[in-house]
Amino acid sequence: MRHDTSRSVYHQPIKPPRNLIDPEGDYQYGWFKNFDGTVDVDKARAPQRRLKYWFHLHFDTETHLVTANIAHMGILGNTSIVIVNKQDGTSTHANKTRWLWRNRITQSGGCADIKDLESDSFISQDANGEVHFQLVVDNTILKGHATASLGPPFIQCTRYRHGFGTIQWWGNLTIKNATLTCDDTVLLVPPGTVLGFDRTIGHRPRKQEWNWLSAHGHTQGRESQSQFFSLQVAVDHLHSSETHPPNKFNLWLGRSLYKFEHAKFMRSPGSLDNSEWTIVAKGTGAAQSLNATFNPVWRRRERQGVAQLFGGDFNQLYGPLRGTFTVNGQTHSFEVPFAIVEDSVMAL
Repeated sequence: MRHDTSRSVYHQPIKPPRNLIDPEGDYQYGWFKNFDGTVDVDKARAPQRRLKYWFHLHFDTETHLVTANIAHMGILGNTSIVIVNKQDGTSTHANKTRWLWRNRITQSGGCADIKDLESDSFISQDANGEVHFQLVVDNTILKGHATASLGPPFIQCTRYRHGFGTIQWWGNLTIKNATLTCDDTVLLVPPGTVLGFDRTIGHRPRKQEWNWLSAHGHTQGRESQSQFFSLQVAVDHLHSSETHPPNKFNLWLGRSLYKFEHAKFMRSPGSLDNSEWTIVAKGTGAAQSLNATFNPVWRRRERQGVAQLFGGDFNQLYGPLRGTFTVNGQTHSFEVPFAIVEDSVMAL
């Protein structure tokens, strides 16, 4: 059984501050409906070498799952595109990591604009939530344009100890046009495809251990009653004992964002490749419960490390997710053919 994250100050959205960092150099934490303030991470009292930021995108078509990111992780920068074949689980990973002074990834506007100057890659989000992106990794190129959808993004500033903290935007987009080129093969992404994003900037503790679920689809029932939904649920195990544990348990239903107050990821005994997962969430507000079962069909694993600089064991699992959630007293059942669950540790 994993940790229960039951204590949090992030249950209700609050008015955002004008500046992300307070006069003492600490992050001004909270769940915000919007944030138009100054992302002045340079004023945090945490060591500036611990500053990290990234913009992550993921979507799936009938045949493929695609994840892509531009990330500045302190001592290294990474631009990556992963393509998973949903028929057999095989994957192609176009990846470029540059160390120290060769890392030329930059950001502005709270990571609303992130660029890899070495590869002419960028992701840019405007004030309306629209995103333009172009990621170039050798002979693999992903580029396109997407607009905001499924209601407001989830915006939260999470405070850790000793001046550490992050602000992140999670949400959903609708692709207007996009192409994926891999060598001589061109994949036209169907317009209307839902794209999830994670935009994060801040000073993160060196050690991380997390589970993350991402899934979207339609609730079951009569066509007139079926609603589109999206789930992004993350549990931070190492820091769930913080004074203010970073609870990030989100459900979009229709055009509304709901948040659960507690969540657990539980895995049955056996191999990580095929063990069944149970994901549950509870709340006392509008989002009352989530009960889901995940059965991995394929697993993608990356293990890497360099002496005392960094290490990680990244596991991404793919398979069907089934279950129910209850919002405002109404229970919805769902079955998503292809969901993502991460079970990972990192020290960087």
